[in-house]
Amino acid sequence: MRCLRCGLCCKDTKMELSNNDIRRIVKLGYNPRGFLVIRDGIPYLRNINGYCYFHDKDSRRCRIYRYRPLGCRVYPVIYIQDVGFTIDKLCPMHYTVSIDELIRKSLILMNLIKRIEKERIIRLRYVYYNFYNKHSISEN
Repeated sequence: MRCLRCGLCCKDTKMELSNNDIRRIVKLGYNPRGFLVIRDGIPYLRNINGYCYFHDKDSRRCRIYRYRPLGCRVYPVIYIQDVGFTIDKLCPMHYTVSIDELIRKSLILMNLIKRIEKERIIRLRYVYYNFYNKHSISEN
């Protein structure tokens, strides 16, 4: 696929992050409190002024392009509940994605979705466990 660097994929992103994505970005010196938000146990890239935290609006480039999250790497292949894997028509270059690329990126995305869900369950169990232990009533 050929990217125009239009920045549409960075606008109001809802990009989910795996633990591997987070570790890779932290190694670059970024603080997770700056670049991510957690909703329902899932870390997402934070938006600043309507764009991804890492989007440079002057150059219209990603500041961490070489280290960007896996979900960004497979874009414009996306997963939509009740539809499945598809190509995001928001991307002006969506028509340049080949069938082979769609299949390859769909498999990567499927594994990423499974990994993020497993990590979400672990994260929520940890939060619940800590909350329960902090607020449990001692039986004496």
